[in-house]
Amino acid sequence: MILADDHAVFREGMKRMLEDSGHFSVVAQVGDGKSLVEKALSTPYDLILTDLSMPGMNGFDAISEIRKQNPAAKLVVLSMHKDRDLFKKAVQLGIDGYILKEDVFEQMIHCLKTVVSGEKSYSPRLTNFITADYVMRETDELAYEILTKREQEVLRLLGKGQSNKEIADFLDLSVRTVETHRASIMRKMDFHNIQELVTYCIKNLPE
Repeated sequence: MILADDHAVFREGMKRMLEDSGHFSVVAQVGDGKSLVEKALSTPYDLILTDLSMPGMNGFDAISEIRKQNPAAKLVVLSMHKDRDLFKKAVQLGIDGYILKEDVFEQMIHCLKTVVSGEKSYSPRLTNFITADYVMRETDELAYEILTKREQEVLRLLGKGQSNKEIADFLDLSVRTVETHRASIMRKMDFHNIQELVTYCIKNLPE
């Protein structure tokens, strides 16, 4: 993992926490976006964890440049900002995760493990903060991206009118697991009833 943050003491604390978890190894640390791009070119890595506010080249520009170099790179933002526009911009650049610094100790390891497994992961505090305010109203594509791959599968099947039992049988899951995914979809996408969900699928999801 490459870790980018302009506060050296914070980076050291993060490095210690990540490596003490037994799941991650920090192969490089940098304090600005330009150095992050250079390290991403010269150092083998499986994940990048970066702040957005850094001197010189900021995190957004660094993410954009790294995406050009390596479209498959796994990129997670670690930020103090809850601002909806910053979050929207980061997601549109193709990030795989967004964790608030205030949620580091509760959410970090889970988020990174989720991203490494191929899923997207965003701070629950952040998605709760922005969902009702703008996700469904401004960009349906972004709302859909907030869902995990499994949730996207369940959403499509719900949109076709399948019951929880039918979905459970089709995906080889328990009914309770499907119910959990359904509740998560409704919360993340600010659906108030199943009709809103079906309408969304008809308008936005191809067959």
